[in-house]
Parts: sequence; structure tokens; C-alpha cells
Amino acid sequence: MVRDDGSACVLDFGLAKDTESQSKTLTNTGVAPGTPAYMSPEQVRGDGSASDRRTDIYSLGVTLFEASTLRRPFRGSNRHDLSRSILEDEPSSPGKINPHIGKDLAAIILTAIDKDPNTRYSTAEEFADDLRRLRRREPVKARPAGVWVKTLRWIQRNPRVSATGSTAMLLLVALVAVFYIKGEEAKTARDLAQEETKQKSAALDRESKALAAEKKEREKKESALADYERLADVKRLEKANTESDLLYPPSPQLVDKLIAWQEKHGSLAGKLEGHREFLKKLRAQALPYRDIDRSRDFQKEIANKNKAEESLVQLAKNMNSAKDKTAREKLASQKRSLTEQIEKLTKVIAGRRSWDFGDKLALSLQQDIMAQLIEDLSVFAEGKQGAVTSVAERLVQSQEIASKSIEGHIDAWARCRERIKKSKDYKDLDL
Repeated sequence: MVRDDGSACVLDFGLAKDTESQSKTLTNTGVAPGTPAYMSPEQVRGDGSASDRRTDIYSLGVTLFEASTLRRPFRGSNRHDLSRSILEDEPSSPGKINPHIGKDLAAIILTAIDKDPNTRYSTAEEFADDLRRLRRREPVKARPAGVWVKTLRWIQRNPRVSATGSTAMLLLVALVAVFYIKGEEAKTARDLAQEETKQKSAALDRESKALAAEKKEREKKESALADYERLADVKRLEKANTESDLLYPPSPQLVDKLIAWQEKHGSLAGKLEGHREFLKKLRAQALPYRDIDRSRDFQKEIANKNKAEESLVQLAKNMNSAKDKTAREKLASQKRSLTEQIEKLTKVIAGRRSWDFGDKLALSLQQDIMAQLIEDLSVFAEGKQGAVTSVAERLVQSQEIASKSIEGHIDAWARCRERIKKSKDYKDLDL
């Protein structure tokens, strides 16, 4: 009610009755006493033993809620809906309805109208003290209920619904768990497959590296063996030449030995091209050939070429001044000879005689040995006076001696034998 001076005065906390009014804000005849919109949950349930001063605090809190927002915290189209809302619904925060209401005032109001009497202000004095602290801008004691508290209270108010919801939640969790487990199994299978693939790849990589290392080691051994064989050819060539020198003079008795020599040493000639190819690759590793190197290697040839060119110039002058035909022809012949000499020297100088490998002394030594081997082997296999040609000629001669000196003259030898037997000078000599 409003006093004459304009101040408000609360007269009814839900206990007064109006037997004539049909307003849902007032208590109707024949129902639990109290004004429905301001009744506490324990009053709506008809639990008289639970109603005490905290019930009045609840009603005062609803009044403060309405005064602050111009709306009641719980509403319904009829008394039944209003009662259900008071018992089950959580009130909206006053600050959401009226933005000017701060968090502290909202907390005070919600604490006053809490559905649990034990959570409300225990006395009106505590309620008033918090309001005074609010006006003095001091910290208030009221604290809004948290999400977990609100959830627990909802479950307590709606056991059947919460049980159904819990079952559904458990089913949902179970489904999530099943999908999660299946997903984990799939992930595990995928991870295992990836790990297996990774392991196979690593094994293949190791095997590939092992094969590569084995191949490299094999190539290294083969290279070492080839180097040994090339060096061994130096001794083989020396031995072949020595044995060839012993197969003199040609005779039928040497035929088998000459054939054996060819079978034993003839393969050396077939290695010549391989040695030349190896020397070519070896020399490709040498340092670049400089002009100073060429001048040193072909000093004599360069000097002879320069001298021949000077002579050619002078010869041209002499030919121009020569009047005699015989003299000009002689000079022309000299000119052709000098020109050919210069061309030959030019080709020789264009070649290369030395290969510098820097600090790679092993390559330098190998180059020297191979160069000498090829030179000697060329004479051995291709030279007209080489052992291969010489042994072949001696074999032919040895094979032909018997037929040319004995078998082709058998009758003459028979007659010679008879004359010797009759001769007094060769008495008792029998050929």
C-alpha cells in the first residue's frame, strides 16, 4: 500500500484473504492461504512446517524483483501454471530485464527468492544489511547460484525428467564412447598400418642402402682387382718378351713351344684397347694443360718449327730473286719439304706429353705406369718387330723347315746317302 506521504508499506506477504476478488495475485477462498504471485515454494506445496521468517523474506524479494524490473519473477496464465513456475522454473536475472540493475543488486534479489530456504537470507536484518552495503558501494555477501547448483536443484525438482534425461545422456555417452572406441580402433589400425608401412619403408631403405653399400664395396674390390690386373700385365708383358727371346732359331722342335707361347701370351694384345680407355679416363682427372706446360713439353719441336718458318720466309725471298729455272725448281722442292715439316711439327705440338695431378701422387704414378705399359704393349702387339708378329713368323718358318729342307727333297737325300756310303773319304758313315 502507499501512505498519504507517498511512501510504500507492505501489508500482505501472502497470508491475507479476499473472499470476493478473483485476482491471481490474491488468495482465493478454499485454497492454501497466501497471495499466489508472492508465495514461496514451500507455501505453494502447502508445507506449513517449513514456513517461517525466510518465507516472508522470499515474498519481500519477489516484491523487490517486481519493483526493480516491473515484472514478477514467476508468471502463469492461471494459478496452476503460476504454481508450477514457482516450484520448477529458475527466475531470470533482474539485470537481463533491466540493464540498469547491477550484478550485486541482482545477486541480492536472487538470494532473497532462492527456492531453498536454507540458501536465502536467514533474517530480514541480513537482507537489509546487504542492501545498505549496496548503497554504500561496499561488497555484498550475496552470491548468485552457479550452474552446477542450478542443475542439481533442477534434478531435485524434476527427478523423473532428470532420470529420463540421464538415461538419454548415458545412451548418448555410450554412443559417443562406442564411436570414440571405434574411432580409436580405426585410428589404431590406421596407425598400425602406417607404422607397418613406415617399418617396411625403413626396411626397404635399409636394404637399399645395404645393397648400395654392397655394390659400392663390390665395385671398390673390382676396381682394386682391375688395378692389380693392370699392374700384373706389366710383369706378364716382361715375361712374354723374355720367353719369346728364347724361342730361336726356328726349327720343327719349337713348333709346340711357339704355339704354347701364343696361347699363353696372346691375350695380352687383346687388353691394349682396355688399357688405352682406362688411361684416357685417368688423364681426364689431371689439371688443365697450360701454355707454359706445352712450351716446356715441346720446347725442341717449337724451336724447330720457328726455325723452319724463318727458313720458309727466306726461301720465298730467294725464289722471287732466282732467275734460273733449275734453281727455282730446287727452291720449290725445298719449300714443299719445309711446309710438310711445319705441318708435322704443328700436329705434334697440338698434342700433350705431360699430365699434372697436383697432390694426387697415386694418380700420377698410375698414369706413368699405364703410359709405359701401353707404349710397350703397342710394340708387343702391333709393331712389325714385336713379339706377337715375330713369334707368328717363327712358327710358320718352323712348320715349313721340314717340308722345304727334307720332305721336298727326299729322293735327292737318298742319292746323297748312297754316294756318301761309297765314298772312301766317308767310309763307314751312314746317314
